[in-house]
Amino acid sequence: GDALGGPVEGLHHRDLADRYGAVDRMLPYDKPPAEHAQFANAPGSVTDDTRLHLITCDAVLARGTGVRAGDLAIAIDAWRDRHRDPLERAFIEEYHYAALVGPSKAPWGGHASNGAIMSNHVVGVLHAGDPAAAFRTALDLAYLSDGYGREAAAIHAAIVAGAFAHDATVRDLVEEALRIAWEERRDGPHWRR
Repeated sequence: GDALGGPVEGLHHRDLADRYGAVDRMLPYDKPPAEHAQFANAPGSVTDDTRLHLITCDAVLARGTGVRAGDLAIAIDAWRDRHRDPLERAFIEEYHYAALVGPSKAPWGGHASNGAIMSNHVVGVLHAGDPAAAFRTALDLAYLSDGYGREAAAIHAAIVAGAFAHDATVRDLVEEALRIAWEERRDGPHWRR
């Protein structure tokens, strides 16, 4: 999905339809490679979304259901050690430093990002059928994002976990995600534990 949508990301739906019709094939990118986009312009190239998701998968594979923020930091550091190209290093530096400086990335010029939500689908799969556990794990791993981005990433993981219920409807998933977000909010009844 990332490779299919990456080349048309940000296009208005009318422009997309005029230019390509239905996007039913891999397209080349027409924008230059960048650290938070694709590294190559060939059809089928993925973006930072897939790269960060695979790093999160590395952390999950190493620790299983006990995965914590430190495990993700180790996986990010390992990726950083294996990649020396300047573009690859520029991609990973933001996440590497986020692990070092914690919730405030301002000292080194960072900003809130959507890194956590684009990489945590695996957390919902890891906790299939247990949205509350997915929410808590995803929130811990979401140090990559600040503010509402952390909670949005955790809600996303909870919805993925809830989707494994045999008879779950979209309404059920939304209601469960909102219930968990209410209970687990910073001033909520479960937050202090």
